[in-house]
Amino acid sequence: MLPRGSDRRPGQARPRIRRWLLHCVGRDRRALLRRRTGPGRRRACGPAMSEDYVVGAAIGDGLMGPRYAGRYRPSGHPVALEQVPRPLSDRPEFVDRLARAGKAAHGVTESHVVAVYDLVRLGPNLYVVTELVRARRLAALLGAERSLPLPVALTIADSVLAGLEEIHRAGLSHGDVSPDVVVITPAGGVRITELGVAAVLAADPTIPGCPALEPPEGAAPSQAADLYGAGALLRELVSGLRPEQAGPWTGPGSLEPLVSRSLAPEPENRFPTAGAFRQELQAAAAALLGTGWRVQSDLAVRVTRPLGPQAPRRRSDRTVTVARAGEPAAPAPVAPLATAGQDPPGGLSPEPPAGASPGSPPSGPPPPPPPGSQLSGAPLPPPPTTGQAPLAESEEEAAAAGSPAEAASAEPTPPPAAPEVVGADSFGPALHWSPAATGGGDAPSREAPRRRRRRGLVIALAALIVIAAVAAAWLVVLSPAPPTTSTPAPLAVGNNVHLTVQPGQSGGCGTTFSFTATGTVSGAGTLTYRWVKSVAGSAPIYDQYSLAITTHESSFSFTIPLQLTGPASLAATVTFEVISPRARSATETIHYTCAH
Repeated sequence: MLPRGSDRRPGQARPRIRRWLLHCVGRDRRALLRRRTGPGRRRACGPAMSEDYVVGAAIGDGLMGPRYAGRYRPSGHPVALEQVPRPLSDRPEFVDRLARAGKAAHGVTESHVVAVYDLVRLGPNLYVVTELVRARRLAALLGAERSLPLPVALTIADSVLAGLEEIHRAGLSHGDVSPDVVVITPAGGVRITELGVAAVLAADPTIPGCPALEPPEGAAPSQAADLYGAGALLRELVSGLRPEQAGPWTGPGSLEPLVSRSLAPEPENRFPTAGAFRQELQAAAAALLGTGWRVQSDLAVRVTRPLGPQAPRRRSDRTVTVARAGEPAAPAPVAPLATAGQDPPGGLSPEPPAGASPGSPPSGPPPPPPPGSQLSGAPLPPPPTTGQAPLAESEEEAAAAGSPAEAASAEPTPPPAAPEVVGADSFGPALHWSPAATGGGDAPSREAPRRRRRRGLVIALAALIVIAAVAAAWLVVLSPAPPTTSTPAPLAVGNNVHLTVQPGQSGGCGTTFSFTATGTVSGAGTLTYRWVKSVAGSAPIYDQYSLAITTHESSFSFTIPLQLTGPASLAATVTFEVISPRARSATETIHYTCAH
């Protein structure tokens, strides 16, 4: 639950966060879990129990653990919930560092950074609640295509630097800039994930494989280290060379000085800021492709089509060297730390895994893990339930959901005891007379008195059975009929659906518009609705959701944020549509003007 005095919730423009308790198993979870488990470990204090969230289907895994789709009950807004492994939630000093980093990261609302909402305890598990982004990991795209066309590569690098520029402006550093934490939406948008978490992981020497690429000065998070990671990313996007691969620079000559400067061994010789790096990149892109280089990118098409086989990625702790064409590049050994998780062959996943699965990389592309896969020999715990059916995502998202998330557990749980069989002979073998029971001798004689006594017992027992049957019949006749359960009426939506926008219908640079749709409902059933966002000159963007409505609910309220960036003067239209059980819609138009 959020602190008193806060009425902002997930789905609104600036939801507040109460506190953080984020834990990451890293890219090599087995070893860390073995070190952290054992009897007598004290549970760290955490947030209070919450019933505000519904946990749905697993959609992948993040840096900390399995990730689930979910929704926020009061508003119905979809969210992502990342499970925190219990062994790591027992580390108070780690919790404290994550709490401070999480609160600071919560203040970053740049459109290229995935938002963070809340931390909740549902049943025995802790979850970090973030924005639910339907996207594909850049690592999966690079795994299938190796290198990308120049307009696509420069668009991705420019967007990553835009996100880093805002992160650094807030006085923070990301800590792990790599293809594993960059995701791409169906519209071609580029988002940075794991803000706040990655920096704490990189600063913790007990977690192996964090960050993905260690700069020469060490793994401690810093803005200079972020620019080093951005340079390695640009190198891979343009030339197809991963950080662990040596080779000459094969890209355009005007980009080689940018990559070499960002990968300088001394932090003071790199770009002073992400903004300076981005400015140089944009100038080089305009010289190579013209001023309209961004519109030449087909990133939206590439990210939505099925991907072919993907080569496994390896986490690297070595530095990257850039050699000009014709110059030999000395290879360096690379220790295989882990293999990044794979995206499904076709379609997109809501927030695809940004982390990596443990173990040695296989010889070929690994298949998605089967249901119930595990990391340390412990069975996969089911997601906690809150009394409602799991969240029903849109058909596109449900069909494209990734492999089930892997869950970390402290110790292998012993198998349950075999169930007790209860049947006609649930008390063991029938008792019978045996000569050995009386110490031997002949069987009893069949004397008439014994037979008469036996017949008397049988008659008495039969009489008792008849009396009991008559009494039971009278009880059935005299007892009142059980109450009948009435079937709830089917779901119906009121005639009017309202859509409002805050802070108003016009705004300038940095304005975040918050759209809220409200309406009335009756009965029970599934409410299917969607948001349609359209900016002048671009194709509409559709986000469809389904929500289970019970008879206890009489209204709904859904909220989404919309932030426009960059110099422009345009109009944007947002429409809320109820698709079933009956069509309803409402539309609002905003006007955005920014000169710089």
